[in-house]
Amino acid sequence: SANKKNKVKSYLPADPEISIQRKHQNKKMKLPEVPESEIRKILAAIAKEKKEDEKDCGGCGYSSCREKAAAVYHGFAEKKMCIPYMKSRAESLSQIIVESSHNAIIVVNDQMDIQKFNPVAKELFTQKSRKLEGMQLDKFIDSSNFKKAWNLNQRFIHQKCSYKNGSIIVDQTIFALKEHKVIVGILTDISEQEKQREKMQKMKEVAVEKTNAVVNKQMQIVQEIAGLLGETTVETKTALTELADLIKTGDEQWD
Repeated sequence: SANKKNKVKSYLPADPEISIQRKHQNKKMKLPEVPESEIRKILAAIAKEKKEDEKDCGGCGYSSCREKAAAVYHGFAEKKMCIPYMKSRAESLSQIIVESSHNAIIVVNDQMDIQKFNPVAKELFTQKSRKLEGMQLDKFIDSSNFKKAWNLNQRFIHQKCSYKNGSIIVDQTIFALKEHKVIVGILTDISEQEKQREKMQKMKEVAVEKTNAVVNKQMQIVQEIAGLLGETTVETKTALTELADLIKTGDEQWD
């Protein structure tokens, strides 16, 4: 304890006439009161149109939404410093992307209850006018791939799969989000491309068959011509030999 006292004393000025006292005055700025119209304008900009929209969660660092709005007015804060607003905005953006996607997007929970069936999916499976959320996926399409993705916790990428007895062919990607207990399916309709591919394949097969038939026919004709040429050659040789013998015989008689 003696050492502690010495330490404390060592920080005191040696000269008792030197004063270390200081005087402070309140320099806090008194900000003008924010007009109510400006408060409402700022709150409306972050989707707080009504009193019940003001959650006063404190996530922004201010005790209330109105206090935060006043800080925005004075330039001490930004509008986007609001967790509920940013969360809502992110969810809204995700919703817009899902709704406007050119792919069919299907989201189900681990019980295969439909959570999302976007407009393209409804049109693809002819359910355009129905509200499907909450209904079982098996009532509309085979859910085996969704179940497999969940049970195996595996991502199936660019699978070619058919639905509705083969009338719909899709390129699908299915994956599970275990932390959210949902399975997401993104399906691209390739029915027309597959029909065109099958048509081209059949045309190729027909072309090959016709080509083989023509080649076989040509080979048969060549063989027949060769046979005829062979017979003609033998006959010509025989005739010429006989003619030569005849001429030779005539020459011998004259001799």
